Amino acid sequence: MNDSRLVGLASHPVAVTPTDLTAPAPPRNLTGVLVAGGVKLLWERSTEKDLAGYRIYRRLPDSSTMALIGEVDRAEISFVDALSHAPEGCYWAITAFDKAVPTNESAFSKELFHESF
Repeated sequence: MNDSRLVGLASHPVAVTPTDLTAPAPPRNLTGVLVAGGVKLLWERSTEKDLAGYRIYRRLPDSSTMALIGEVDRAEISFVDALSHAPEGCYWAITAFDKAVPTNESAFSKELFHESF
């Protein structure tokens, strides 16, 4: 085998910024209580370093998809869904989102069903 080398011109430096494509873990231990103002949802605080906040979703009994009903920042671990009447068969779920641009959103938490509290 011949000892050969290929020589070329130096390339120009290029600045790159890595893209964050990793979503936070879904929130855990979603619970709910009926309060005078509606349904108070509570969950376990996330320890993700780049967590920006949480998004709250609700699915009514006659719907097949979750609808975004609110968003809170990372310091919050509760949200009051101000339904005047929470019909049986309602579901709630929470996601976590990070500070990336565009933001990365977690999968849904385990769903909370109206009859479970």
